[in-house]
Amino acid sequence: MAKQKTPHDIPSEVLKEKPIPWWRWLITLVALTLFIFVISQQGWQEFFQTLKNASLEYVLGGLGILFVSRLMVAGRWYELLRISPSKIKYLDTLKLTYAGLFATNFLPTSIGGDLVRFIGMTRWGVDSALVLASLIVDRLVGLSGMALMLPGGIYLITHPNVASINLLPISLAGIAGQDSWLKNAWNQMLQFIKKTLEDLLIWLKHPKQLLLSYLFTFLHMACLFGMLWFFLRAVNENIPFWVVASMYSLSYLATLIPLSIGGLGIQEMSITYLYSTFGGVSMQASLAVAVFTRMTFVINSLPGVIFLPSLLRGKVISDGEPNGF
Repeated sequence: MAKQKTPHDIPSEVLKEKPIPWWRWLITLVALTLFIFVISQQGWQEFFQTLKNASLEYVLGGLGILFVSRLMVAGRWYELLRISPSKIKYLDTLKLTYAGLFATNFLPTSIGGDLVRFIGMTRWGVDSALVLASLIVDRLVGLSGMALMLPGGIYLITHPNVASINLLPISLAGIAGQDSWLKNAWNQMLQFIKKTLEDLLIWLKHPKQLLLSYLFTFLHMACLFGMLWFFLRAVNENIPFWVVASMYSLSYLATLIPLSIGGLGIQEMSITYLYSTFGGVSMQASLAVAVFTRMTFVINSLPGVIFLPSLLRGKVISDGEPNGF
């Protein structure tokens, strides 16, 4: 039986909780203030009227789809961890996934979602180095999957009048070849994919688990884009699914830059700007979708409150033995 890792076995640089720098608090405040300012410029009455008139069925449908998305995210991590000799249950990865989501949304100043997942999985006896690598690869798989939608997003922002087209009119190679800077962007994306494959070396020796993790991430992406499509339909906006996906891929990349806390303000402003400017969506509808998206992410993370307290209570044990979770 594999020896269980105690909190003292976990690398100190991983467990160290760093305070959020003041400038991130400032950027978060500025981004949220700017988002509120944009709403005020459009008119508070019109904004609340848009929210009030939104189809409840579509909003609840989007919320439900995001719950399915989280099942897929847990499945992606589960497949990466299955190369461990320790026995791992899907339900355990799901619990830690939700605990991490709750920590990310409600404990931004003390402990991050990946750290929660790291601590929880090592306490169940999985090698700490493998867990840390799996979290990195989990991020890379998700990022590389989302990167596949970037050519569509690049095409839309360089050809803003085609958002109403129902089918992607050109191939990815065609997108890359139209302008020199697009060709450079395409080459950079290829370099990113190459670097990702190098980082996935361990899992390349286990192609089944890697392919299944990609399958789960594509299902997760389909659910995520479906949630946004439902929210757009809720406010009477009917745009092609590929436009929804392409625009969100750009918004997703914007939130990856660690400027604001939890992407607050940045996510809302990027969704509002991209969909209203390049996606053919009205400003009022874009603002409503941004608000629905944030609220849904927060609501979706609430089940994590069931699992997080017991994990935090057992993070450091005086006798070196891990608590039950």
